[in-house]
Amino acid sequence: MARCIVQALLRRGPAREHNSDNLYLGDAWVPFGQRASFSRALATEEAVQLYAVAGGIGGSGCDDLAAETALAVLARHGQQLKAGRGGFDLAAFAWAFAEEANALIYRLLEPNLGLQAGTTLAVLLLIGGQACTIGIGNSTVFLLRAGRLQDLSREEGASNGPGPSPAFLGLHDRQQLARAIRIKQIALQTGDRFLLATNGVTDLLAPTDLKAVLTAPGIFVRQLDKLWQQIEQTGSADNLATIHLRVLSLEETAAKPHNRRLLRRRVSAPTGPRLSGQEMLRAELAGSRWFWWLLYGLALVLAALAAGKLFRLLQPWLKRIIASF
Repeated sequence: MARCIVQALLRRGPAREHNSDNLYLGDAWVPFGQRASFSRALATEEAVQLYAVAGGIGGSGCDDLAAETALAVLARHGQQLKAGRGGFDLAAFAWAFAEEANALIYRLLEPNLGLQAGTTLAVLLLIGGQACTIGIGNSTVFLLRAGRLQDLSREEGASNGPGPSPAFLGLHDRQQLARAIRIKQIALQTGDRFLLATNGVTDLLAPTDLKAVLTAPGIFVRQLDKLWQQIEQTGSADNLATIHLRVLSLEETAAKPHNRRLLRRRVSAPTGPRLSGQEMLRAELAGSRWFWWLLYGLALVLAALAAGKLFRLLQPWLKRIIASF
């Protein structure tokens, strides 16, 4: 179990009409009305801690909804993880979440097919003394340990810039989605610091600049404010979402040890035919057919009750009409 302090910051770029970036902490994402300027700090020692930043991309007008959808799906999978028992498979968790979020976002953006739209994502999951990261696109998780800043979201030499294989949620090709997911797991240490950031931060500040801000003397919960001030000085017009976390201490738990072999396994797409957004929706509705039968049955019962009540109300009038003949 990790005892942590956390600060989150969400800012709309000066030249942006709305903030398409978002973040997730404390089991919630930021609602639309607070995304122009949002800041929150908290302390926690939960056994399972989940944090994420999402950067909506594209010109469809649904980029902020894409980011929110990804975080909403992540929240549900996180709650299921907290309620579950037994071992934890990072690869399975990452694929199940990403595939569902990708399908929902694809359907959301389907009227605008042809636009490169969706959301990037960086996830940090603290569980069983381990730090697990999931990266999709150019949102990033950094680890500051023993004076060294490491990028946990990208493979060595990887690039998230424009290219033939865009990395974001909202893709039609499931194999391409599988290639876009990057996972990593390391053992936590007391004193570790993590920084989650969308490209509104990483495109402007080099890792050396980030390290200088995070290690500068001062109060922990003011360091992201200093980061924002430094970004403002560059004249940036971009949105940003960032979360800064420090591990204060670690406590042993009686939880079942995690299978590290599973945690290190790379994500691979399941075999099978590719499905369009409409085919995914039909399959989803077919899988929940029992729910619609239950709903129809309930409607029939309510209709019968309403008809019976109406008959009882009309019964005196009917008797008078019959008697008059």
